[in-house]
Amino acid sequence: MNCIEREVLSAYADGECVSSERETVEKHLPACADCRARLAELRALKGAVASAFPSPSLSPALARALLEPGARRRGWGEALRALRESLLRPAAGFAFAAAALALGVWFTRVDEPLGAPELPVELLLCAHEDYARTLPLAAREAAPLSADDDEAADD
Repeated sequence: MNCIEREVLSAYADGECVSSERETVEKHLPACADCRARLAELRALKGAVASAFPSPSLSPALARALLEPGARRRGWGEALRALRESLLRPAAGFAFAAAALALGVWFTRVDEPLGAPELPVELLLCAHEDYARTLPLAAREAAPLSADDDEAADD
């Protein structure tokens, strides 16, 4: 016989399973002693936990505030009204305008492009030649190529 899964049996014990699961469990329980025993254990465990850790009670004021319709809208409305009034004051308005201007300048400034600055080609070639002389291959060819050597290399 296919026994009921533990999660479904737990939901049934809590009264939280959907109607199709509830019907399946109610049909299965009379025929299965193991599932009845597991259901009894779950209910005993849930009862022990509930008695050991009672659920906290809300204060009446908090319960009214949470259940009262529109309580949050009034809170936001009051906050927005206070913000609007503070922005209408000259000092606060000036500070807000200065902050907005500073942010605008900060985000629209043009920085120098990242990377190395441009160098003249001649300077780069001289630096490369100096570097090339430090290599082991350059020690054998200590003298730079002359114009005659260039013509011989071309042939």
